Amino acid sequence: MKFFKIVLFALTCTFITSYAAYDCALGLWGSQCSNDCGNCEGGKAFCQVTNGLCVNGCARGYQGRDCKTPCPPGTHGQYCVYKCGSCSDVRPVCDPVSGMCQAGCKTGFQKPHCKLACPFYTWGDDCSNNCSCKKPPIECSCHPETGQCEPCGPNQKSLRFSMPVNNPECLNQFALDEAVKFYTPPSVLNIPWKPVAAIFLLLILFIFTYYIYWWKYIRQVPIDEETKEIAREKKRQRIRQKQLRFYAKHAKENMAKYRTADWENKPPVERESYEQIYF
Repeated sequence: MKFFKIVLFALTCTFITSYAAYDCALGLWGSQCSNDCGNCEGGKAFCQVTNGLCVNGCARGYQGRDCKTPCPPGTHGQYCVYKCGSCSDVRPVCDPVSGMCQAGCKTGFQKPHCKLACPFYTWGDDCSNNCSCKKPPIECSCHPETGQCEPCGPNQKSLRFSMPVNNPECLNQFALDEAVKFYTPPSVLNIPWKPVAAIFLLLILFIFTYYIYWWKYIRQVPIDEETKEIAREKKRQRIRQKQLRFYAKHAKENMAKYRTADWENKPPVERESYEQIYF
């Protein structure tokens, strides 16, 4: 009993000591509270005092296990997963926290993140210029970088990239060029041939199996009158044989009485068949 008391006392002391060791001030962690917390999402209050990990992950602009590594140039956001937009050549990198281009955008892009091209019918630095493309009664847009007029006409209604609602015949050629870069026309070589071949073989096997079943069980073979008559005669003979077996079963033990009572009245063919089978 004394041994168990000693063990219980030791465990209690260890628990109290551990709890006191991790009772760190805000922003510190570790057994001696000697480590600084990283840049946690929501602040240092979300830093675990036992291992220094951030409960909500890293704050925007930082990455790594301890959330102390800044994002590399050209990236931003939480864990640095986003790429910067088209920032100005003066300072081509964006703010690692907000993703905003601090020196402005390249020609043809909108502030502050510089990822969207200029709105319809505008172009140039900060999208401050209006397009001068007019083809009455339709006003078409222009390239957001150069201001060059785009092709427009009723034959391009099906190409709907950045169209204004009021001018459905116009086509933003810059948006179309960007879309073509990421478009790959379908090719026969991209078809998954193995699944298609497997489905085709299964279909052939099903058709072949059904044809055999139909040929054996469903198919109606044309029969002439003579063949039908032979089949009917065989059926009558089978019925007659069953009748004769019934007679033999019930009259064999008392054949004398059966013969005197009813034998003479039976047809000769029946009597011959009866005697041939059973006597």
